[in-house]
Amino acid sequence: MIMLGREVIDREELAAQAGWHVRSLSNMGAYAQLTPVAGGGRGSKALYDLQQAEVLIRNLQKEKAVTRMKKDRPQIVPEAIPSLPDYSSYTEHELRGLIRSWLEQQEEDGTVVGLTMEDLDAMGEQDLQDWVSGHELLTLEEARLAVPEERRPTPKTWESYYARTKVTSLPDPDRTFFGMDFWFRETIVRWDAEQRRRVGDNAGGHRPAGSKNSTWTPSESMQEIIALSEERRAQVNALHRDRPELTVPEIAGIVGVSPRAAFRYLQEVAGSDTSDREETEHRRAVVRELVQAEPDISGGEVARHLGIGYTTANRYLNELGRENARPEDKAAERRAQAAKFLRENPDLTDEDLAARLGVTAETAAAYRRDPSEPTKREEAEQRLARTRKLLAKNPDLEADELAAVLGLKPVTAEKYLREARGPEQP
Repeated sequence: MIMLGREVIDREELAAQAGWHVRSLSNMGAYAQLTPVAGGGRGSKALYDLQQAEVLIRNLQKEKAVTRMKKDRPQIVPEAIPSLPDYSSYTEHELRGLIRSWLEQQEEDGTVVGLTMEDLDAMGEQDLQDWVSGHELLTLEEARLAVPEERRPTPKTWESYYARTKVTSLPDPDRTFFGMDFWFRETIVRWDAEQRRRVGDNAGGHRPAGSKNSTWTPSESMQEIIALSEERRAQVNALHRDRPELTVPEIAGIVGVSPRAAFRYLQEVAGSDTSDREETEHRRAVVRELVQAEPDISGGEVARHLGIGYTTANRYLNELGRENARPEDKAAERRAQAAKFLRENPDLTDEDLAARLGVTAETAAAYRRDPSEPTKREEAEQRLARTRKLLAKNPDLEADELAAVLGLKPVTAEKYLREARGPEQP
């Protein structure tokens, strides 16, 4: 779980900033000084709190500097790694300041959040605590555990929701860091109430497992969620009536919901409160009409039109036998879309670009790169060729000297030297 206002870092980036090799830090137990805030179980990728990691990075840099000294090495006293904050002990003033700082950061990043400063000032302490809890970022498994136990899917079913191999599917991730997807707790609770369980005008709810009552009365918190759903439905209704030119993503941004939820509301106000299967058939029909009107329409354009994910949009195009929906063409299409988004807004972060393209932040960063620039593989081959030339001139070339010439870290230069010299050379 990533707490509100905190940032994360993975092992590779931590090692790069500290100037060490990932495996070296693992062997010396450096990562064990930090508690993973996401992943790290059963061989999965681990992410750490950035503020804590920054202290560890400083300690590692000091240690590396000392080990390079040949004599008169000073005694290093490492900084203590701070504990994660406990927001449950925050005062009302501290909570409001925390949320305000986070909202200002989202505004700078161009992210729409359905909470104004006026709304924030009107919130009481419990409301503030609930809002902070609702905006904790959960991993895939933590999101599953956020669903009440009596309705909680099995891990296998939850994976199928995530993979979208069933009619029911998870909402789009709210954030993606280092290739890992995260959801706000509020997003999962709302999805469970509004979409998966169809709480609405004509829904009577579901009985909890084992209950002998013929009907189920929603809890107070669930009633609040239902009321919020009705309020948003009314907002969408007004927007649909007064500003019909708005797209699904624009409506989602104004109301403060996901594009998928906005699409559901639009169906309801248009008199089409359908099941998941009926909604899928409706989308297929819309995609067919879009392709007939514009045969070269891209998966991204279909996704934005329907307010669905890029992968789902391309699945519908694949069903129609669209050539430009083939997997090998997706990268080229996404790269073109990325170039368009960056021309319109050069200040987009990798995370914002990833959210628009429906890819990970790492993939978005790759799309940001100029195609004329060499790839990482090409750069490595060029460095290796240059290393061989330098070795031909100076067989006693040292890693520090090569690092200075190629602009690399000494540990990376040492790797190129070993490869250039081959197994027979020392």
